[in-house]
Amino acid sequence: MTWSRDGIQIPDESGESIQVPVESDFQLTCQATNSVGSVSSFCTVNVVDDPHVAEADLLLRTVSTSPQFVMRLRDRKVQLGHPVRLTCQVAGVGLIQVRWEKDEADITKTAHSFQDKNFYTLELSNLKLEDAGAYTARARNEFGEVSCTCSVSVSMDMAVIPRWVKALRDYVKVPQGGMVVLEGQFQAWPAVSVKWFKDSTRLRCYNRRFRYELDTHGHISLVIQDSVPSDTGIYSVLVENELGSVESICCVEVIGEEDDIDKKMSTSS
Repeated sequence: MTWSRDGIQIPDESGESIQVPVESDFQLTCQATNSVGSVSSFCTVNVVDDPHVAEADLLLRTVSTSPQFVMRLRDRKVQLGHPVRLTCQVAGVGLIQVRWEKDEADITKTAHSFQDKNFYTLELSNLKLEDAGAYTARARNEFGEVSCTCSVSVSMDMAVIPRWVKALRDYVKVPQGGMVVLEGQFQAWPAVSVKWFKDSTRLRCYNRRFRYELDTHGHISLVIQDSVPSDTGIYSVLVENELGSVESICCVEVIGEEDDIDKKMSTSS
């Protein structure tokens, strides 16, 4: 066993305890070695002139109090699709449990979190726009609870090639007069153009029966009201920006009254 002060080995000291003269702050390291390997531990010694300060520090370390944040969570701005880690450091006595929340809802069981000594980390991967919000760490022991909160914002400053979060359904079947709803969601940056097609022909005109929707979160939809058999066909939507494009296809079948009658007759026969 060897002892070092500020990285310099102290000669003639190899026992389990040590006495050193104290004039100023220093770091004391103890290293234990055998034929298999070695392990070390260190502490920082802070020298104070006022004995009352030393007494207060000792009292703070031994008194039964709620946990305290040594390092609090900090606000983060993260690019869309990138990961982020939220870390805090907690000090206290007894068993400390840390619970994680997003927008005041407990996410401890659903999110990925881990502990390294007295550092507690929440890990978020592949951030989506809906992951933005207020994240809170709540530290609790038998004497009380404390919390700290940070804000996570998801930025789209970096260009993103269009990709589907939710593509169109493969097949939609409705009776004549019913409503056809085709919907999906994409992620892309910068701004995109969205084009709808039926049987490879672009749908350009709004009318009483057709309605197109697109919001800031990438949700798109095509709604056909009062459908007729001629609305049957292959529908597709193309989302593109300067980086690339994605397409999704859906087969729509509108069952007319004659088709329904023929089906019933064939079933009965």
